[in-house]
Amino acid sequence: MISETHLKVTKTARVFFAGNAADVELDTAVIVLHGYGMLPAYFLRKFDTLVSDKMLFVAPEGLHRFYTHGSSGRVGASWMTKEDRLMDIEDNNKFLDQIMDIPAVAGARKKVLLGFSQGTATAVRYYCQSNTPFDQVILWAGVFPHDLSLPDNVSRLNETRLEIVVGRQDEYLTNAAVSQVSDLLKEAGVACHVTWFDGAHVIDGDTLTRVLNC
Repeated sequence: MISETHLKVTKTARVFFAGNAADVELDTAVIVLHGYGMLPAYFLRKFDTLVSDKMLFVAPEGLHRFYTHGSSGRVGASWMTKEDRLMDIEDNNKFLDQIMDIPAVAGARKKVLLGFSQGTATAVRYYCQSNTPFDQVILWAGVFPHDLSLPDNVSRLNETRLEIVVGRQDEYLTNAAVSQVSDLLKEAGVACHVTWFDGAHVIDGDTLTRVLNC
């Protein structure tokens, strides 16, 4: 007979910073959650032009690493898979709780949560399943996860400025899918702002500047 149980273990996770992580009086801390198969050190380069003395970008690394092609070579990270997903969601949320306790993040006047691609689902789940306040939640090249009850989270979602940002040539996310999710959010009573830009499945610098109101 096969049975299953779960054991709690201590795991060392990585966090990368762009900006002054020692400043506890920042104007803005932006938590950026990378996409599938990415590494945060490289992902942070997308935000280089906006780093300043008063703006810090914080990139946690997904807790699962893997070789992106075969069994050697380039390494990427992931937030979760379909296997034992509820435990992964719980671990991700606890990890992000610790990110928010970092003094520079905790002390920032404005807090922004940005998820890119796969990171959007992790961002929404964390925001909806925690009490952590964010001034802005940005879903970039991703949409509201299907496993979260939208009606149950209307009040919580309206506590922040919710943004969806998508490239018109995004190869993974159709314009119709984005419009459908946007319509569902608005029908449920969630204030949602959708921003389109000319581009593919990428972080566009000019659009990022506008969305963050830099």
